[in-house]
Amino acid sequence: MLFYARRYEAAAAQLRRTLELDSSYSLAHSQLARVYLKLGRCPEALAQVRRAGDFPVGHEGGLPGYAAARCGDAPGANRALNALLDASKRRYVSAEAIAQIYAGQGDNAQALVWLERAFDDRTWSLELLKVSPVYDNLRADPGFQSLIRKMRLE
Repeated sequence: MLFYARRYEAAAAQLRRTLELDSSYSLAHSQLARVYLKLGRCPEALAQVRRAGDFPVGHEGGLPGYAAARCGDAPGANRALNALLDASKRRYVSAEAIAQIYAGQGDNAQALVWLERAFDDRTWSLELLKVSPVYDNLRADPGFQSLIRKMRLE
């Protein structure tokens, strides 16, 4: 919750304490990666992405591509994006995971297309859409505001 409140230093401290208790807790590693990205600490963020491991299906599946995009690794972001798009032809892949990568790349139009798909799929992680720092660059977009209204998150 500290991440969503944009209290990044406090969130990092809490997540590090959590990982002291259980260093194998993948979700804590992934969330710490997002915190480090917001703090502009790419090497630490990418290390946490690696420690988080593979999340092949859900919301967390977009993290490697999002992190690569935010850290200026366009080829890495594109590889992660293409892997998810290819996988989505064979199995369920969260549309919100794909939207994250587009948001990280600054492609707001495609991010919104995939967020709409996530809405149509009733993706659980959209409950955090209004407060997620991942989508800060989309907040002013009328399409994003329309989606927030459609979801009744106003």
